[in-house]
Amino acid sequence: MSEEKNEKLTLYEAPKSPRHDSAVITHSEDDAKALRMDAVYVSAPEAIDTHYAYFKEYTEVLVAIPDPDAASQTANCLRALDKHLPIAVVKKDAWKGAASVQDFMKSQNLNPAETVTALGSDAEYIPDGGCYRPNGDECIDLSKQNGILTGISYLDSVMGGLRYGEVSMGVGCSGHGKSTLSGQFVLSAASQDIKSCIFSGEISRAQQNTWLFGQAAGKYGVEWVEQAGTGKKFPVVKDSKLKASIQGKLAEYTDFIDSDNEIISFEDLMRCFYTHVKQGYKFFVVDNVMALTIGAGDNEYSEQADIIYKMVRFAEKWNVHILVLAHPQKSDGEIKGLNDIYGASKMGNWAHEVLAIHKFSPEEKEKYEKANPGKQSSDTRIRILKSRVAPTDEAVYLNFDRAGRRFYAEGEYPCFSWEVGPDDGVAANGNACNFNDDDLPFPADDSEGEQASIFEEPDCSEPPF
Repeated sequence: MSEEKNEKLTLYEAPKSPRHDSAVITHSEDDAKALRMDAVYVSAPEAIDTHYAYFKEYTEVLVAIPDPDAASQTANCLRALDKHLPIAVVKKDAWKGAASVQDFMKSQNLNPAETVTALGSDAEYIPDGGCYRPNGDECIDLSKQNGILTGISYLDSVMGGLRYGEVSMGVGCSGHGKSTLSGQFVLSAASQDIKSCIFSGEISRAQQNTWLFGQAAGKYGVEWVEQAGTGKKFPVVKDSKLKASIQGKLAEYTDFIDSDNEIISFEDLMRCFYTHVKQGYKFFVVDNVMALTIGAGDNEYSEQADIIYKMVRFAEKWNVHILVLAHPQKSDGEIKGLNDIYGASKMGNWAHEVLAIHKFSPEEKEKYEKANPGKQSSDTRIRILKSRVAPTDEAVYLNFDRAGRRFYAEGEYPCFSWEVGPDDGVAANGNACNFNDDDLPFPADDSEGEQASIFEEPDCSEPPF
């Protein structure tokens, strides 16, 4: 018989005996020796962690300690180390008055294997540490907001906005508005005093600031200025007071993850998210998931699915919302199902919600308006491909204010708290701003060439990487 000793625990195991499914914990060396099998002597309940790795190799663990208090304490210490390991405690009556394993063997005239069987047949399994029982007092608290309102009433009413504890995916072709829409959600969150953390693997630090500040200033707060040498136009906040107001709000409620000088791994990203969770951040944006698997080669798809799964677990554990942006699989830009997402199909299966964002082409608009005389086509469609709470394949049709870079449904132009004065008569997060498409300080669709220079992005003819 082999013997391994340390200060707290002595392990006795018969090296030539067949492997047993159960490990047995006893309270004395003599009892462990008497069983002559996979038995462990634990000198005190708190010493259970010394050889926890040993217990993990077994199907279950039987705590064979006659003292019910010591047995319960030992089992609970082991449960604290492993939520799901089956742990059984021999009941007090099963000992039939015996004060030890040896006494029980002698009084019942049993060999070691029969002893373990007899004691184990009348043992009680302690509850799994990863389960809970239904509790009517732990239902959703309807008096509290459980997520981020997007400012798009359809999404807020049918989906409950961007709910905490969940991961949503925004899928669309480059240039169809994924990043712009996510920026609008970030501004909506800031307007609700909710902190957001944004990772972008696609645009630079300067671009992030330019687009978000322009979007925050809105159609009346920006002028579009041509960049020297390129001919492209970008939004510039006109009023210094408004810019300072936006700066103060965004500096308090928004954080960009700097990726200008390095490729960030998924592990580093989640460490960064964790730090932000501890600082009170509730909304996280990943733009986009493909930027986290550069260089993965043949493992790219499996890594993407694994990333979404781990994000789901993270969101659930810390009660935050993570919005992940992704590209479509096909070049036509039309996303008809989860399999059209570029990368692993399981990504969409793991996510709680999947929204397909589609910008209508001039041809699509013309076709609609010819088929519906007197009606004007919307600019963008958001289709719910998957949801845990909303009807799937439903869609909301939005217009796009090109000057203020905001999506809006008819009669629902989003306003943010820093734009609304006390005499405006509009709630800080309301959708009641007066807005007219004819009142844009920026050319409408008849200036197609100029718009193309401003919103020019790669098309969908090729995968993003």
